[in-house]
This record gives sequence, structure tokens and C-alpha cells, in this order.
Amino acid sequence: MFFTAIAMILGLLGWAANNYRSTDAVVLFLATTGLIGAAGFGVWNYKKVKQLLEKLENAE
Repeated sequence: MFFTAIAMILGLLGWAANNYRSTDAVVLFLATTGLIGAAGFGVWNYKKVKQLLEKLENAE
């Protein structure tokens, strides 16, 4: 899931970089919103995995 978020971020960023001149402002806003959402999702996944690894490390 973490790498999916990274792929989404890179894909949206690449699309926006290639099409920012020819697309509508609303579409660019939605792409930016998706980019921020994917970044938040990636951070949330990273924290969740880190928390689970710490729980596994402390399990006896």
C-alpha cells in the first residue's frame, strides 16, 4: 500500500507537469488534491507499518 501511494504521487505529479498548460484549472486542482491525499495516505501507511513493527519487536 505504501508503494502504491508513492506510485500515485509520482503519476499525478508527472501528469500535472506535462499537462499544466493545456488542462483546465479545475482538473489541476483535483490532481493537486489527489496528490495531497495520496501523500497523506502514504504517511498514514508508513506510521501504521512502523507501529506494527514496534509492536512485533516488543512481543515476547
